[in-house]
Amino acid sequence: MLELLIEPCTIVILGATGNLATQKLIPALYKLEKVNRLPTQLAVVGFGRRNWDHQQWRHYLSERLHAHFNNDINQTVLTNFINRQYFFQGNLLSDDDYLNLKQFLNNSSELPDNLIFYLAIRPAEFGEVGMRLAAAGLNISNDHWVRLVVEKPFGYDLESAQILEVLLHRYFNEEQIYRIDHYLG
Repeated sequence: MLELLIEPCTIVILGATGNLATQKLIPALYKLEKVNRLPTQLAVVGFGRRNWDHQQWRHYLSERLHAHFNNDINQTVLTNFINRQYFFQGNLLSDDDYLNLKQFLNNSSELPDNLIFYLAIRPAEFGEVGMRLAAAGLNISNDHWVRLVVEKPFGYDLESAQILEVLLHRYFNEEQIYRIDHYLG
């Protein structure tokens, strides 16, 4: 078995109940779990508006994965994967919810300190969410690292891409920002 030399981290998926997360990201993470490519101490926090607790989120993900893979699921792998999942109810446009998210992340012994914020949201919201993450201090990496993952499209044209680039760099360093294409990534 391949041993990964990856530091423990928490992936926070903003827009976790949306199509991108449930049709692309979560199934991809499950596949990585299936081939032992996820670090042992990796946790995933779904950030969404639904009034769910962790168990409801896990049940929802289990159903979605069964449907996605036409019930071709390894139950042991699924159980291990589902046990890594947590849910945080929040609104993308609420400053208080980002402060509460910070408190949730800091106060949970089950969640590693290194953070990946995965923006599985509409491109029009990238800048706003980046600003709110920073306003809550979630972009600061003193004794841990922080990453921001932005899916394409990165802007709608050259001008909007340049504006978004400037905006995100107000709150995150270049080494913190990852731009990906989910069809190529």
